[in-house]
Amino acid sequence: SDVMERYIEEMTEAGMKVVRVIAGGLGVDVEKFMECFRLPVATLRLLHYDNTKSNIPEGVYGAGAHTDYGMITLLAVADSSPGLEVDLNGTWTPIPPIPSTFIVNLGDLLQRWTNNAYRSTRHRVINASGDERYSTAFFFDPAYPTEVTCLPSFSSDENPPKFPPIRFLDHLLQKYDQTHAGFNSKKL
Repeated sequence: SDVMERYIEEMTEAGMKVVRVIAGGLGVDVEKFMECFRLPVATLRLLHYDNTKSNIPEGVYGAGAHTDYGMITLLAVADSSPGLEVDLNGTWTPIPPIPSTFIVNLGDLLQRWTNNAYRSTRHRVINASGDERYSTAFFFDPAYPTEVTCLPSFSSDENPPKFPPIRFLDHLLQKYDQTHAGFNSKKL
């Protein structure tokens, strides 16, 4: 629909601005780095969490612990319903929802580019209320052919690159394979 197309356009502009700010802190030529986002991969996911109340000891979550595969994720906060928790040094910390704002999660690509200096945000969703809820996640990533390799300002002889260079598309496909390992569509 026109509304969704406009939302994606606006979020793509917001994603560009956030990535430009991040790039400014990476010790790189910002304009050269932004070339990776000339044809960005922008994905909008409209998420629905049913009214199942989370039970952490039994492993019942709105969404289990994970990191996002790409560069950044922009999460729209529509109301005051809590749910997002992030792993801060091994402690699950609820993120207080502030209506009409965005939460920015850093993704696995930024962690690779910065040699673990910027960590991918490990997060989960908890439904403490038992109420049905909705979330809007916008994943903003570089073009598929982008080679992601440790940036020079984040490696040294004492701190060599921890990840081999990889094209974004190959990284994404590897992550999908890992996520769905053991899935057999023939059983459906």
